[in-house]
Amino acid sequence: MARILLEIIASTVNDCLAAESGGADRIELCAAIGTGGLTASLGTLIEAKKRVRIPVMAMVRPRAGGFCYSDEEFAAMRHDAQFLIEHGADGIVFGALHSDGSIDAVRCGKLLEIADGRQAVFHRAFDAVPEPVRALDTLIDRFEKTDQHGVFKLVCDFNANNQENACNDYYPCAKLADYLTGLRNKNVRVIGFVHDEVTRHSVLPLLACWVGVV
Repeated sequence: MARILLEIIASTVNDCLAAESGGADRIELCAAIGTGGLTASLGTLIEAKKRVRIPVMAMVRPRAGGFCYSDEEFAAMRHDAQFLIEHGADGIVFGALHSDGSIDAVRCGKLLEIADGRQAVFHRAFDAVPEPVRALDTLIDRFEKTDQHGVFKLVCDFNANNQENACNDYYPCAKLADYLTGLRNKNVRVIGFVHDEVTRHSVLPLLACWVGVV
């Protein structure tokens, strides 16, 4: 039987407390959940870390909308990531794309360096890429070349952009399983035999919105 890990998305300190008391194994902390999540305040992270014992992953996303950032926006993201790590984040959640929708591997690599061995998660910006398999190869190539290899994960929805048969395309590549943390619940049957550990990624108070492998 696969071990279920429960990760809850939280936007306030009280959310974090509720997540832990409800049995969560990990928290993803972000603001503005309705927009897909933005960087939470340092104050929220600091107070959450004082009060919960489970790991807290912090979102690094400066605004809603797309994932192609100006130089000024990315500079702010780097500062945010550094401050979040310095103030106790157990890892960071981020994503950056070029204007054509391809992975901005250079900028992602810079954020990974800031994570400095902590877990790093590429968020659902992946759902916006036009060529997912190529994007996955880009990510793996980038992160396998770093000393932090093994702590990078991917959150995605394989049915985004009307890719109804995407799972059939991806799963012949066994390397995918090692980089994945999020799949829609209907894909549980696909991942059940790929890895012996699954994660539920949830939004308070709607538990069990996501399932994936870690």
